[in-house]
Amino acid sequence: MKDKFPIGYHCPIGHYCPGGVPEPIPCQSNSQVNTTHAVKCNPCPAGHYCVIQGIAIVCEKGFYCPAGTGRDLKPCPKGTYGDQKGLYKVEQCKVCDAGRYCGMENATSSTGPCKAGHWCAYGVDRPDPIGENTTVAQPLNTSCPHYDGQETGFGGICPIGFYCPTASSAPLSCPPGTFGPFPKMPLCWPCMEGFYCPGNNSEYTSRPCPQGHYCPNGTVDPYQFPCDHGTYNDKTTKTNETDCLPCKPGMYCPHRGEILITFNTGTFLSFHRV
Repeated sequence: MKDKFPIGYHCPIGHYCPGGVPEPIPCQSNSQVNTTHAVKCNPCPAGHYCVIQGIAIVCEKGFYCPAGTGRDLKPCPKGTYGDQKGLYKVEQCKVCDAGRYCGMENATSSTGPCKAGHWCAYGVDRPDPIGENTTVAQPLNTSCPHYDGQETGFGGICPIGFYCPTASSAPLSCPPGTFGPFPKMPLCWPCMEGFYCPGNNSEYTSRPCPQGHYCPNGTVDPYQFPCDHGTYNDKTTKTNETDCLPCKPGMYCPHRGEILITFNTGTFLSFHRV
């Protein structure tokens, strides 16, 4: 070693010489010094890791490196990802994007889309969150329980009256003409014939098609399909134009949506709702 580091030589890069030592002392793996004459090694700078004497390497994607990092790079936790090098604190790991989940540690991008029937607002660590989770505020904090099996982020099951296709960031209300009777629905069902669904509906039975009208599958408005001129309908929950009956002999039905009511005297009176 005397040939390599003769007495009187300057302390080389990657080593320190505090005085009174026969040979330079190598810096530990979590420290470095990139100058000669060093009397001590410095902690590896934030955003870097040090495993080679005297060299600080930029922290890899998917990890963060606080000051003093050696081989122990810190992984971005589940529910987050690191798509840039040089991160030095967990808050710099990006919260998983809306409509997607991040199911692995030290990820450099999201894992995939949120599963149909579920919604993922942000920071979710699985494709099918159930909503009984530990929400993750933005930015993340080190107290978040990423490793105990609980969910991270903000997401859940699509509720009744809503639908959630693949990659949903929030539940969507069932549109007019449809209804959603169950949770976890990727699509809402067409409104049943004989009834109407104005929108955001979880059921249809409370809205029967009115007299003078008929309601095929997917009807939005109770008066969307009136019986035509010369016909009438005195029943509810009718489904087809053929359910509209020809006007009674000796009577006429000049309006659409006619309701013909029979009295005990045998007299017919005509009412209509256009």
